[in-house]
Amino acid sequence: MAGHKIGQLSPITNPTPVPTLTYSFTASNDNVPSDCVAKMKGHSKSVWECSFSNDRRLLATASFDNTVRLWDVDSYQCIATLNDHSSNVLSCKFSPDDTLVASASNDETVRLWNVKSHRCIATLRG
Repeated sequence: MAGHKIGQLSPITNPTPVPTLTYSFTASNDNVPSDCVAKMKGHSKSVWECSFSNDRRLLATASFDNTVRLWDVDSYQCIATLNDHSSNVLSCKFSPDDTLVASASNDETVRLWNVKSHRCIATLRG
């Protein structure tokens, strides 16, 4: 996988209607896996960005299907779909204490989500 760095995430688009988020690691030695270690399926359109929680237990993905998904890193399962945006979600980031996720969308809003309740607790309009 030329051009990738260790631990870099890369979206893979399948020829099927459901894109797959794949994260892979390229290795410079035998101690780091060089193959795909997980595929998480769920978004109906391309994933634009993803972000690990600070404790590395969750992964948040921002998609052109207007949603943010939260994934359990150990099981590779989607644990929540955050779906109040009305346009492509371009970015998602965890707060330093991992209690919130901020998402930014082409709908000209930034939304703050409670990670435990999966509810939007604030909407900032541009």
